Amino acid sequence: MELTLNPSELRDRQHFNQIAEHYARKDFALSSKEAREYHSNFTLEPVLPFLNESTCILDIGCGPATAAQLLKGRYGRYIGVDYSEELIALAREFHKENKRAEFIAGNVRECSLGVHVADVVLSMGLLHHVSDFEALFNNLRKSAKPGAFLVALEPAGSNPFLEFMRWARKKMDPLYSADQRAFSVREIKEILTQNGFKDIEITPFGLFHPPFAQIVLPLGSLGKWLAHGAVKLDRFLDQVIPQGLRWMCWNLRIIARFTNV
Repeated sequence: MELTLNPSELRDRQHFNQIAEHYARKDFALSSKEAREYHSNFTLEPVLPFLNESTCILDIGCGPATAAQLLKGRYGRYIGVDYSEELIALAREFHKENKRAEFIAGNVRECSLGVHVADVVLSMGLLHHVSDFEALFNNLRKSAKPGAFLVALEPAGSNPFLEFMRWARKKMDPLYSADQRAFSVREIKEILTQNGFKDIEITPFGLFHPPFAQIVLPLGSLGKWLAHGAVKLDRFLDQVIPQGLRWMCWNLRIIARFTNV
């Protein structure tokens, strides 16, 4: 499939094609696997009661499609889309025994994914790479059923210290994409409201585990136990931290509903 990509998307696709195997390692490495599963599970938690074997999940920017495994048994059809051909190739290899999962190398802004088929549109870290939200959501609305869930995980941009760390990593880490951003709660809510979403709920979370989810530490079992401690602490804090302190968090959990407008 020939992809139509703007300059930012072209750079991003090339970047993720180059680092595909290293990027996919984060889902399996001792120091990052538990942290990545935790923030995915926390993000998905509000919609789990609505999932069953008749559910169709559309996973945009799916990468190696970890969600296809995490949610196995909770869907009848899983469609993973990514414009990195290398990540899609890995997803197909990882999930070759899963007959309910299919994968498309394409640009979610414009590729045809079926008409009103998706009960859930899953976006685990895609929106901060997007430059044209109107085009993206207009196309997704064709594929999502009216009232379908949008479930997204995004970096929060309210903590100046974390923003400095991200800026520094962009400068020093060649594996970290420079074409991305972080969102405030207000900013992402405005984007979704302007694009016709309803029932928008945004929850900042994650004080200690997110760094472990992003970097594979060369520390063997020590890295695993450091990540385990961070996840265990956040399992408690993410339930009890006061709203007034959530600006310190790394991540945003975003839940919204599509309309047919």
